[in-house]
Amino acid sequence: MRAVLTADEYDTYTSQLTAPQTHYDVLREQGRPDALTGYIELLRRADFTNARANAAANRVNNYRNALKLREQSDHEYELACEYMEEQFSVCDAGERARLEAWLDRPFDYGIGGLISIDCVGVARVIGSTSQYCRHKQERAQQQLIWRRQCQLDALGSAAYDMLYEPDVAANPTMSHRLCALLDNLRDADTI
Repeated sequence: MRAVLTADEYDTYTSQLTAPQTHYDVLREQGRPDALTGYIELLRRADFTNARANAAANRVNNYRNALKLREQSDHEYELACEYMEEQFSVCDAGERARLEAWLDRPFDYGIGGLISIDCVGVARVIGSTSQYCRHKQERAQQQLIWRRQCQLDALGSAAYDMLYEPDVAANPTMSHRLCALLDNLRDADTI
């Protein structure tokens, strides 16, 4: 991008890339609520115990230890869910909405709820690096789409400006630059 855009066009492109584009970017600027800190720590501890249970299950003649660790991890996930349920019960509606916005799924803990007490079914905080975080893959796709859109906008704007400049045909450097921009646009359409 730097090779085909002018300095001003490239600055505009980089500022557009860093602008908040998703719900998560806006949340990150506001800062994570303090109530989530304890929940994250409880989930981290439960995830660690769950990983130990998985490792124990893969070892020979270690069934009892694996079962014990699995029960312990389920208990720790349950504690995390109860902690979050307690946080929701003591806050007002605005704070509850803010807390739920930070979770990757609706927090419906109880009989018939959407949250379960295992590594897959527990609500994760947005931005979590856990493989079970639903927001992780969606975020990566959004970032890729956003970056591609910013590139296309910058290249299209630069090509449009060059097409309607009167001295493009007379200046071979500008003509070469225009061809490079048009090639980049053509390549981006095929991706």
